[in-house]
Amino acid sequence: MWDRADGITNALGTPTPNGAILSNYSDTIRSRGYLFEEASDSPTIEFGEQCTIVHKYFVDRQTGVTLQIGYQRSKIMVDSAGNLTRVLSTTLVPIPKTNGLVNVFTVTSEAKSFANPPDEFDIEVVEINPALEKHPRYSPLSYLDRYLVRNANLSDNQDLAAQYTQIISQIIPAVGNPNEKIATQELLFKNHKGIENFYLSGYKISWSQYFWSPQVINPGGYIEDPFSNTGGSIPYYFWDTNQDGSGQNIFSATNTKNANMFPILSGNISNFGLSWLRQTDRQALNRTWWKVTRSWVGANFGHWDVELYNPLFQPYQTQDYQGPVI
Repeated sequence: MWDRADGITNALGTPTPNGAILSNYSDTIRSRGYLFEEASDSPTIEFGEQCTIVHKYFVDRQTGVTLQIGYQRSKIMVDSAGNLTRVLSTTLVPIPKTNGLVNVFTVTSEAKSFANPPDEFDIEVVEINPALEKHPRYSPLSYLDRYLVRNANLSDNQDLAAQYTQIISQIIPAVGNPNEKIATQELLFKNHKGIENFYLSGYKISWSQYFWSPQVINPGGYIEDPFSNTGGSIPYYFWDTNQDGSGQNIFSATNTKNANMFPILSGNISNFGLSWLRQTDRQALNRTWWKVTRSWVGANFGHWDVELYNPLFQPYQTQDYQGPVI
């Protein structure tokens, strides 16, 4: 990478004599049959989103053609320090005043051993719009309550609908759940009005990193907090408002702005009323690097079923009073 064909540090090139101003490359070609000399302003090394290295050589025509065929895109090169670079492109341009006898061969490559591109982070809004019965307003309802409402709503028979209404009116609220009966009645009325869903937006977080080799893919499909040390561990500078690890999470106002839609349950204050589902990792080869994208979808707390979206097998839920119902 930092090596030069100067005839000193390696076998290629010719040392420049003291006081020399111009070199007659035509004479060099005639005397030894070929030309391979690195330009005085080569290499050019740029550190930006990636590290790009440009080497420029003066060569005879045949040497240039041979090099261009041999150093095609994606070829790996190693310098004397063991640094790896990958060829991006090459050019071979004849110098007019030499009638094409002398050419400029340029090879552009990018670092492979270091200088990974920076991480990428993105948040987009997604509409989830669940069934009305999933609204936090109806969290007092048991599975049986919701079943009764669903069946009452499915029937166009007035007598049958009245029968289900009568059944709902006779619901005896569970101990400590005084709103169960009236919440069930309201849900039935909402369904009669044709309201089947409610607006709920969530967030899709995507965090991408670049690696020099393929990475193990996480299959996802389970509940995971992307900000916890045991979960996704997204770096703090993507979500911390103070940019030093001591500020608020960018989602910290979710519950305070809309506590009805994003309730904090079970004392889980750190989630701000949100529950996150880990999605399957995506991976793609981007010239030199493997880009790995991890993503999570956040919705109101309890949206993701704890039996279905758990990395460990959970006991079967066979009774309407088992497990959370939101």
